[in-house]
Amino acid sequence: GRISSESSRMANLVEDLLTLARLDEGRPLDITDIDLVKLADNAIFDLQALDPTRTVGLIGTNGHTPPMTLVVPGDRDRLSQVFTNLIGNIVRYTPQGSPVEIALGRSADTAIVELRDHGPGIDETDRGRVFERFYRADSSRNRKSGGSGLGLAIVSGILAAHRGNVSLTKTKGGGLTVRIELPTA
Repeated sequence: GRISSESSRMANLVEDLLTLARLDEGRPLDITDIDLVKLADNAIFDLQALDPTRTVGLIGTNGHTPPMTLVVPGDRDRLSQVFTNLIGNIVRYTPQGSPVEIALGRSADTAIVELRDHGPGIDETDRGRVFERFYRADSSRNRKSGGSGLGLAIVSGILAAHRGNVSLTKTKGGGLTVRIELPTA
């Protein structure tokens, strides 16, 4: 019941804090060739397992066909955690059954991944701050949904350790687009 769910929430919080501490220490990443298409496929599987009513489309950026592979040097566990945290936010903060697109592409020597949802989005005034530790865009909504305010700080830290970055924009038609950029070499 309630004690079990609180214990689980606290265990997740401790794990998030440990991840941030490791990032702060600058612990070396276990770099191998990572195919972002496979990570996106895993994210789609996870999202549909958490919410079978959702349609999730894998598309290319800028109307292109999605690439068959999109390889970057990276730490598999850490990059998987980026997808896990972002998928968790989509499930937590968007209406059940609302569609999601994962767009993949490349621009010169940069791999691009965009997760686009059709939920309430995040106010433009909050967008710059959501990557700060413990910051929650709407405290009442987040308290109810159980967010710790660490997920996007972890995403940002992991991507920075990979010489990449993350940004937020409004999805056409409403919602939030999370754009990840990672160097391909």
